[in-house]
Amino acid sequence: NRRQQQFRALRTVRNSKAVAVGSETGEILLFRIDSRGNTKAEQICKLEPEQGASACAVMCIEQFDTELESMVVFARENGTVQGWDLRRDSPSWSVQRVPPWLGVPSCLALGSDGHSMVVGTLG
Repeated sequence: NRRQQQFRALRTVRNSKAVAVGSETGEILLFRIDSRGNTKAEQICKLEPEQGASACAVMCIEQFDTELESMVVFARENGTVQGWDLRRDSPSWSVQRVPPWLGVPSCLALGSDGHSMVVGTLG
């Protein structure tokens, strides 16, 4: 018996047949998309919010791909911005939270070199 998820953010994963999805409860899910007529997407892996953390929606998600890593970068409603290397089962890094007075993160963009990032807010 699986509970239904409400998805907030979606991003294709380059060089794979997969999508990364951010949920209302703060989970990041990775689904494989099969183009051979299959109507279901297979869940490959999931990154859950830290234990004890209250549910906080994923507002935006991006992906950066190199020969060495495939990184999903996301921002949650509480201002948390983290990166997840898809080869691991936990976040790889996080940056300082977006201050609440700036508003809720609504979009983010990654530099082509993978060393810079800009976060836009609804403030």
